[in-house]
Amino acid sequence: MKKFFTLLTVASMATGAFAQTVSPSNEEVQLVGEGMSHNTQYVVGTNYVTFAPAVWCVSTDKVINFTELEEAQFHGVSNAGVIVGSHTYAIKANLDGTVVELFADKGNLVEDEWGSYYDKEAGSDAWNITPDGKYIVGDYFDNAYKTIPCVWTADNQRIDLPMPDFATFPFEIDGAGARWISDDGKVILGYVNDNFGTWPAVYWTMNDDGSYTCHPLCTDYYGETPDAGKPYMFFTPTALSGNGEWITLQVAPPYDMFNWEEPKVQCARMNLKTMQIETFGDGSEVFDMAAIANNGTAVGYLDPGSMFGRIGTIWFPHKEPTIVNNIFPGNDYFDATLGGMGCNTPCFITPDASCFGGFAMANEDDPDITSYIMDLPEPTAIPDVVADKKQNSDVKVKGTFDLNGRRLQGDKSKLAPGIYVIDGKKEIVR
Repeated sequence: MKKFFTLLTVASMATGAFAQTVSPSNEEVQLVGEGMSHNTQYVVGTNYVTFAPAVWCVSTDKVINFTELEEAQFHGVSNAGVIVGSHTYAIKANLDGTVVELFADKGNLVEDEWGSYYDKEAGSDAWNITPDGKYIVGDYFDNAYKTIPCVWTADNQRIDLPMPDFATFPFEIDGAGARWISDDGKVILGYVNDNFGTWPAVYWTMNDDGSYTCHPLCTDYYGETPDAGKPYMFFTPTALSGNGEWITLQVAPPYDMFNWEEPKVQCARMNLKTMQIETFGDGSEVFDMAAIANNGTAVGYLDPGSMFGRIGTIWFPHKEPTIVNNIFPGNDYFDATLGGMGCNTPCFITPDASCFGGFAMANEDDPDITSYIMDLPEPTAIPDVVADKKQNSDVKVKGTFDLNGRRLQGDKSKLAPGIYVIDGKKEIVR
């Protein structure tokens, strides 16, 4: 185990009647927060300045920047601050800077024309951890590069989840992955690898003896082609609630893919107890719901196809998605008019739907990225205003950015050939 981290100071503020906490934004750190502990004490993500993973310790007003884990990714964090992610292999990190690889036995090192890898495990990822830290969910590649879903216990022992019965599946699949886990570890949400890369949803439930049973949810809803007779040709999971009852998905009705018809992607939420599905959108705008609470409240964003121009949205039960800025008018962090560059991206919500958070740009002149946690009012206080991407179409942020959102300096004529966002518009530089 190694120790490597630096400490940076955090600022906090309050806006209106609702408490808002904001991470630092300066020349040393811009936190792209992607996961939060259920007790709201820790936010994990990437430092946009160094591209190294980082954790924001909200209670101590500090960011721990794992500078020597460049290119690693942090995905989830427990209530005690145990972090999970990937650095080629699945890792578990602690607030003191120690990092542990989670594999039990990756076999022997093999070197060939494709590079170096281990013959029992060619790579792995830890995607989520339960609030108490007892279970970590993820997947790994075997030596045939098939994805195997798994769970790690608190003592780092790996338990492979049962694979779907490939022989009886109505379409061809090759491996499966596991991404989300309920708070008690008894429900796991994931997907199967299909031929078209749409990752149709499956889930697992824990049995009384601690083993798991796989439920091929997608077989009732997903078909690879229009003539499959199924309601969707996309049935891709995006989140699981802490109580294991709700999931969010991206779905698309059948379309003529062979004649280059574009899919009309909709956002959906589904109750795993009643198997009822609710969808929103006509496919003209793409919504991506990133997290869902125990009552079915989901948060996400209107997705323009890149990080720029995202508009944060909240989808309360029995309502249509609402732009976050309509709930908090005048708050720069949620302003939908930040020039098509606002990148307001809600990524997490507490199980009780009391607060949510994510990352955004708040300064139009120098659009640094910050992460935030915001109290969420009761749904009855929310106006019935449907999210509308067009509100964000006429204002432009000045400057030149790469497609990852990093501001570039210098004259346009000196840019390397490629695609850039210049003054709020995508341009090809030749």
